[in-house]
Amino acid sequence: MPNVYILHGEEELLRTEALGRLRRKVAVEGMGELNIVTLNSRDISVRELKDICNTMPFLAPQRLVIVEDMLGQFDAADKKSTGIKESSDSAEIIDYLNQVPPTTLLAFVESHPLNKGNPILKAASANKECCQVQQFGQLDARRGQVENWISERSAQKSVSIDGSAIALLATSAGNDLRRIDQELEKLAAYVDYNGTIDRESVQKLVPPVFEEKIFTLVDALGQRNGRTATRMLEEFLENRVNELYLLTMIARQFRLIIGTQDLASRGATPAEIGKQLNASSRNDFVARKLLQQAHLFSPGELIRVQEMILATDQAIKTGKMDPTLAIQTLVISICAHRRQGNTQKAKSSARTR
Repeated sequence: MPNVYILHGEEELLRTEALGRLRRKVAVEGMGELNIVTLNSRDISVRELKDICNTMPFLAPQRLVIVEDMLGQFDAADKKSTGIKESSDSAEIIDYLNQVPPTTLLAFVESHPLNKGNPILKAASANKECCQVQQFGQLDARRGQVENWISERSAQKSVSIDGSAIALLATSAGNDLRRIDQELEKLAAYVDYNGTIDRESVQKLVPPVFEEKIFTLVDALGQRNGRTATRMLEEFLENRVNELYLLTMIARQFRLIIGTQDLASRGATPAEIGKQLNASSRNDFVARKLLQQAHLFSPGELIRVQEMILATDQAIKTGKMDPTLAIQTLVISICAHRRQGNTQKAKSSARTR
């Protein structure tokens, strides 16, 4: 039976559930988390890891050692150099795969997919007797994978869900399985865990996800396209998106743009930007979109937008402005800001001439 596991990939829910199964495997009633150790790769050396794995469990047949994001540093595509320490560390880990005692389950948990050329991944994949490798990639909605998962997940919750409800839920919640699972739990409770979830239930209880539309809104803000920006805002508000939640979405997007500008100025690739900002996606779509939007704003403009967002947040929370009016004013102000700046520059140039 394997006692070394590599769980990697960006699909957090599936990865977390696989780790949960390992947790339950070592759980002994009354012992709690006593035989489960979680290590951060930044704080642990390979030698320390081996010492911890070689420690006997306490009043239980096995213990679980979880190591977070250690193996990604050995991805060939991500290496900045091929230093002696890197190669010796990976060789030491590979050598230890066959030496992990049967009283220890060792789980390497990676929040991003490992490169196929990763030496430890290759060694573990070839050593099926003691190692098990599982990759958890995002499901492809276009191939029906998300809808199939929704159907299977509903059955696990002892409810059925009709086809139109599945399609609407997949559209409304995107391919975020964590969010879909939370929405399914809410819908299952709504039908008392023994009925059928229909389209009307989804329409009533599940607010649509606006990840792509927030990109469109910020694009419009960056281009100072007031007509498109206000139209997008009205669509959000018509769908009863809470104004503070909407403000949070806008604020988050601009924080990502600021981070993207900073990383891009230091030569980071889209893949590196996505990883650093925890915004990884298939084909680096999110990072590339952020790079496009980062070119629409100067650093000074981004500071000004941040100030306007903060002022709007305070105005809403202190009751100084109606939330809807406050968010509408913010969008109009962002669109107008650059025009005013350009007008002042034009007047200055005219006076100089």
